Amino acid sequence: MPPLRVAVAGATGYIGIQCTALLSRHPDVELVRLMGRSHAGSLHRDVVPGSEVELPIENTLRIDSAQVVFAALPHTVAAQQARHWLGSGAVVIDLSADFRLRDPGAYRRWYGIEHPVPELCEESVYA
Repeated sequence: MPPLRVAVAGATGYIGIQCTALLSRHPDVELVRLMGRSHAGSLHRDVVPGSEVELPIENTLRIDSAQVVFAALPHTVAAQQARHWLGSGAVVIDLSADFRLRDPGAYRRWYGIEHPVPELCEESVYA
């Protein structure tokens, strides 16, 4: 079976760095895209101490051929991109709080803002 093609959005933040490190060592995963604005254009290994990942960091949230997107993005950013990623056929694993709550009303009460894509809340799974 071919490896799962994976993208990490927010690959230079704390959670993104940890996610990238774990995925880079997984025998059934091929990292195909790393995204992060602050270090776009640099190789991951040149930006993250101890990283051996030689992929460039891109200033985009396009996933192209990725089958799975790990979203290690600031609050509300993953939610704004999720519809596009899902529409591209990818599975989205959000590592922020954007899809933690299934009820958009509870989201509003907890975070003080409206959920960017409330229609996706009910079908999301927090694990």
